[in-house]
Amino acid sequence: YWNAQIARVEKLRTRISERAAAPVGRVVPDDADLTIGTGRRLDLTVMFIDISGFSQRPSNTPEEQELMLRVLNLFMTEMIRIAEDHGGSVEKNTGDGLMAYFEDDAAANSSKRAVACALTMHAANTLLIAPILRATGVPPLEFRVSMDFGPVMIAKIGAAQRFNAN
Repeated sequence: YWNAQIARVEKLRTRISERAAAPVGRVVPDDADLTIGTGRRLDLTVMFIDISGFSQRPSNTPEEQELMLRVLNLFMTEMIRIAEDHGGSVEKNTGDGLMAYFEDDAAANSSKRAVACALTMHAANTLLIAPILRATGVPPLEFRVSMDFGPVMIAKIGAAQRFNAN
């Protein structure tokens, strides 16, 4: 097995090293636009949000789990809508977190929209979501936001014929 694995890795290394470099793009490619092992470079603002202390919230019983599901559904649905309202694209939901990106031909515009989005998210959480949670006896959620602007590689990686690969 080990010798076969060495040969497989060497074959993959050779194939990867022979590929052309990733081109610079102007728009985020669709999944179908990229084949396994290819990518495109873009300047984006990427924003991450993460609920603080979420793993410490009670979720052992079926009732507690159902309550957390309802809380997450309320919170994440609104955060996703706010991101989209500010021209963001939600890349993934990580359970108690969210990753969105903002693109624009003018670099400063994507960063301004991401900051406005984060401020709106905090306002919505404080003024709209927290009162609902408090009224039902659930401690309000607190969350952190981080963002970064710069060159990002949008790529499709994985093994061919697996993970929705072409």
